Amino acid sequence: MIDIENMFKYQGKTTKVIGTSRAKTYKELYDHISSLQGNKLPFNGNYLGDNELAQTIYTKKYYLKNLNNETVENCPEDVFKRLSSFIATVEDGKAKQKQWAEKFYTDLYEGRFVSGGRVLAGSGDLYRIKTLANCFVSKIQYDDIDSIYKAAFECARTYSYGGGIGVDISCLRPKDSLVHNAADSSTGAVSFMELYSLTTGLIGQSGRRGALMLTIDVKHPDVQRFIKVKKMPNWVTNQIVEQCGWSGLFDDRDLKTIKKQ
Repeated sequence: MIDIENMFKYQGKTTKVIGTSRAKTYKELYDHISSLQGNKLPFNGNYLGDNELAQTIYTKKYYLKNLNNETVENCPEDVFKRLSSFIATVEDGKAKQKQWAEKFYTDLYEGRFVSGGRVLAGSGDLYRIKTLANCFVSKIQYDDIDSIYKAAFECARTYSYGGGIGVDISCLRPKDSLVHNAADSSTGAVSFMELYSLTTGLIGQSGRRGALMLTIDVKHPDVQRFIKVKKMPNWVTNQIVEQCGWSGLFDDRDLKTIKKQ
């Protein structure tokens, strides 16, 4: 409990984002749920039993850690308490906040619903800024270097907060297209997949890599190279693009054509 108290005293970026008033409400609801556990609210203490896999997953991915990376939660009920009390702060008035905090806690405990992984890991963590959504999309605004690397930065920032991201490279010109710089011709849309793949591999998320999906329109001139990118090393680094999923984009007209065939 000392580490939890220290978290509420910690004035980090998350507290600045949500505001001190909401952080105070969160603390009040957290204490409220704590006082009811084992009485009005269920509490087991051995919720996971002998399930070693579940214990490992909770410890590595969901239990709150302090600034020294030490685990400060000991059981799923601690996670449910943190999540329910933090989420309930959005309700109007103290009575509704307490009511919904209790409801959220009970439903989580009884398995009536399970929040997404980012919600379990990030809700109420005042030590670190984390996303509460799993998946994002970044757009390459224009077919130019600035836009290409801006999307790569957005990928890196998303990974650092714990999210995964998708990038569509359809707007990039095909290989050997004319460019007005020292290169004379473009290396093509597919060549930049390695940039996003490399970025994904570099930014860690609790011992794992981020999640990346790259897409391209099936009518893009480089679609054949795109399809083969997992098998054929690229000419720049002689590496296979590894750290991504990839998919062709089909519009309604394409799907109708496929259906006819």
